[in-house]
Amino acid sequence: MDEKAPTYGSVPTSYTAVQVTPNPPVAEGRSTVAYLNLAEDLPSASFQEVFPEGFGTTAPEFMSELNYKIYNVTRNFFYTFLVMVVGPFAVFGFALFMASMSFMYTYLVAPALNLSFIAMLFFCKFYRAFIRLFFDPCFESLSLTLSNIRATFDIKQTQSQVR
Repeated sequence: MDEKAPTYGSVPTSYTAVQVTPNPPVAEGRSTVAYLNLAEDLPSASFQEVFPEGFGTTAPEFMSELNYKIYNVTRNFFYTFLVMVVGPFAVFGFALFMASMSFMYTYLVAPALNLSFIAMLFFCKFYRAFIRLFFDPCFESLSLTLSNIRATFDIKQTQSQVR
């Protein structure tokens, strides 16, 4: 099959899937200091998939190897840098956020909910008295007015109504 060179703005017809491998199991006797080299825990993506060469061009072998080593060292350095430097600040910020949420729930939300329940109990007594005082006579008179209505329902059907 004759493949044409891709042009700017063209949509590729085939894609290469990148397979992500899960973290390997921890070996016996391995210390946490050994995890500072995190190259084996990163998702696998080949250098050629990330930085493909141009169509119809090839670089010298030593240049490809040098670029590959620079890519891996830089990737591992920045990943380790982010984990070791930014990670503790992110963890501390998340812990501070969760502690403040717990504090606010304990000292603001829970007392406000309890106060609202106490207020509802207080106002419900007056509401019941108001309903009984003003609407019970209306309900009673309506029930006496409608109590003498008699209704009968005839369910029987004649043969001519069935058709």
